[in-house]
Amino acid sequence: MQIAKRRRQRPLLHWWVVQDDSLRSPFGPSP
Repeated sequence: MQIAKRRRQRPLLHWWVVQDDSLRSPFGPSP
């Protein structure tokens, strides 16, 4: 159950991070 919850939260968090990075830097997400 814990893994399933993590999988659902992971894509959402990743999308948010990518969006924030995209708005900050035109090069896209940076490591």
